[in-house]
This record gives sequence, C-alpha cells and structure tokens, in this order.
Amino acid sequence: HALSVVYVENGKLDKAQLVLEQLMQIDDNNAETYMLLGYVAFQKGDKTSAQKYLEAALKIDPNHVGAQENLKYLQSLP
Repeated sequence: HALSVVYVENGKLDKAQLVLEQLMQIDDNNAETYMLLGYVAFQKGDKTSAQKYLEAALKIDPNHVGAQENLKYLQSLP
C-alpha cells in the first residue's frame, strides 16, 4: 500500500490505481486496498466507483474508519 500512497500524494492517480488493482488480485479481501481504490476513484471524479469500493471495504471490515469517513463525506455531496 505504501507505494500507492506515494503515487496518490504525488498526484499520480493512474499509477496508484494500477498498483492497488494488482494488490487486489493478490488479496481481494483487504479493506485498505478497497478504501484506497475508493479514494483514488473519487480523486479522479468517479463517484460511482468510489462508493462501490468504499462499500466493499466496509463489507470486509465494517469498522474501517477511513472507509466510513470517506463514504460519509461522499454521501454528503450533492
């Protein structure tokens, strides 16, 4: 996850997404990966995918604070 976070912090969202999708193929039961994919999707303007990824993160870990907060923020937008 560290590499994807570095890419996000440097505005390289496509590279971050690629790394996260590769991680998802290795372990598709990791809430952090889905939360980060949701964040990247939101930053790219894809609210539908962002919500899908954040909800997937919460299915894996209902107590994932980052996914909870990001989904709450996303749902508060017009």
